[in-house]
Amino acid sequence: MSQSESSPQESPSGARTGFGAAGWRMIIFSIFMYFAMAGWCADGINIFTPAFAAKNGWDVGKLLTLVAPGGIMSVVGCGFFGQLIIKKGPRFVITVTLIASAAVILWFGRITTLWEFAVVFMVMNFFMAGFGFIAPGTLMNNWFPRKKGMALAIATAGFPLASAVFVPLIAFMFHRFGIANSTSIWAVIFLVAALVGYLVVRDNPEQIGCYPDNDPNENRPSSWSWAPVAPARERRSDPCLVVN
Repeated sequence: MSQSESSPQESPSGARTGFGAAGWRMIIFSIFMYFAMAGWCADGINIFTPAFAAKNGWDVGKLLTLVAPGGIMSVVGCGFFGQLIIKKGPRFVITVTLIASAAVILWFGRITTLWEFAVVFMVMNFFMAGFGFIAPGTLMNNWFPRKKGMALAIATAGFPLASAVFVPLIAFMFHRFGIANSTSIWAVIFLVAALVGYLVVRDNPEQIGCYPDNDPNENRPSSWSWAPVAPARERRSDPCLVVN
């Protein structure tokens, strides 16, 4: 066996390891988006249906039936926001859908009829498909073209976290604060998240002088992105500090 075959190749000069500080911000925000979508559109149903049934004297079985069309609207939302994200980028989709979801959640806490329950779930699934399905995957792909598998593995931890954390949390909030007040609190959380997303999230690392995969040797033409990127000579290491 030759020496070249037995010895590992050295990393290219200047190559970095890890996702970088800015990259970790994208991953952590993606965890929240997956968490919020899974909690409100899936896991939370186990709490919503008995809570609204007890409050309004509705049948739990009927409420579960009315939830079903929401799944169809989630598919529609994926198609719609999948096209929108191509034109506008994930940052725009995240901001718009979080704001819209905040309004829907606020409405959800104040419904008084069965048709409102059904419509709310349809609208909720539609908008949350934008930030909860389409945007995080696009972000991970844009920021980590070669590390997207690991980045997505970490980001999608938001799904099981919703089962472990959101369900007991929303159950406690409904019991302690009531449905209307609890949804108001979550509406504010979504609005704050929309603001944070607008300020922190970037469609690709080049927009803030970082590199794909946190690697200075990775360069992409600016023509593929949704927004102008910083020229290579102007890229700085500050927002992209190596964090393993």
